[in-house]
Amino acid sequence: SYGAGMAISGGRNLIENCQIIGNYAEKSVSGLFLTGGAETTLRNCSISENSGKGNGNAVWNGPNAVTYMYDCVIARNSSTGVGTIYNYEISAGNGTPSLYMANCEVTGNSNGSYGALYNRDGNAVVLNCTVHGNTAKTGTGLFCYGSNGIMTVISSTITGNTATTDAGGITTGSNAKAYVYNSVIAGNT
Repeated sequence: SYGAGMAISGGRNLIENCQIIGNYAEKSVSGLFLTGGAETTLRNCSISENSGKGNGNAVWNGPNAVTYMYDCVIARNSSTGVGTIYNYEISAGNGTPSLYMANCEVTGNSNGSYGALYNRDGNAVVLNCTVHGNTAKTGTGLFCYGSNGIMTVISSTITGNTATTDAGGITTGSNAKAYVYNSVIAGNT
């Protein structure tokens, strides 16, 4: 099922002071599934210890969804799929972020591949966040992919992430663009 913890399709949504923890999905998102034009704000939430075999096991921000995350912790999620946070936008060329994260911690997550945050053709902004201690086979910390993929990283710390191939810190592929300002990227392998 989509969103073993919570699934939202459409509407304007506020999730505040909540925990989405300990959910399991065999083939899909274990934590929070967002799609269908949903505009969602998360404040002071923990999305932790979710597991499964699907992509975006903590958060899937799908086509036409816009998500704002403030002061959230995404920790100790595990999956054999792609990305702890999977931001997928098929029409990201309008310049508006489909994922905006501020003052968040993304720590101790493990994936089969492509990062703690996998931004596929989306427009993601990462502001004053910590991405630390995540593991994956390919590109562990932040991974931006696709010709429409744009990732802007500002005043953030990306450290101690481990990948078998590609960069442990920040990886771009397939004509994606990454803009990094005033950030620390260190100790990644």
